[in-house]
Amino acid sequence: MARAIDLDVVDSVLVGLGEIRPATYLGKGKVAELAERAQADAIALVVVDRGAVACPAAQLEKEFKAKVIDRTGLILEIFGRRARTAEGSLQVSWRT
Repeated sequence: MARAIDLDVVDSVLVGLGEIRPATYLGKGKVAELAERAQADAIALVVVDRGAVACPAAQLEKEFKAKVIDRTGLILEIFGRRARTAEGSLQVSWRT
């Protein structure tokens, strides 16, 4: 889906979750590993395939030093970029 709006996909990482952490979904070690990767590769946007509610997304953004969106956010971005009318753009913009 990211390629649908011409995002340069650097990598796709599958992370197994033994336990969901309320603050970040991921354990501290995995967050640190992914943050290091994001910073080393100058990644500006991270897309997570799990619903990233406000708190975890904000915490992950702080750790990764990159924007974090979930699948729904990516879908809205696709719709927004493809909207052909002012009304279509407005419908997407108020949700993001």
